Amino acid sequence: MTKLIGASYEQYKKAAGFVCAWRGCEEVTNGDRLPKGWWWVIAYESPTVLMDWWKAKHRSKQRRDTQLCPRHAFMLDQMLKPLPMLGEEIDDASH
Repeated sequence: MTKLIGASYEQYKKAAGFVCAWRGCEEVTNGDRLPKGWWWVIAYESPTVLMDWWKAKHRSKQRRDTQLCPRHAFMLDQMLKPLPMLGEEIDDASH
């Protein structure tokens, strides 16, 4: 097993692939792209909305840049209020 304590994120990713960020989950995927169903999760602090990911990453206080396996992506989605997908409308009675 590769020693990863104190390793950079890139070293960790190369050794382990992408690891689900959900506490206690050990799901891992290899390669440089996430398989279908995995989510990228990017959270940042900023006084305004930054629609450009690069600006969000470099002009804000980034809290998370990680990924979730399909199971935990679904669980997170179920905990959040519903948002419309592009072109969809939300039923006002549902929230």
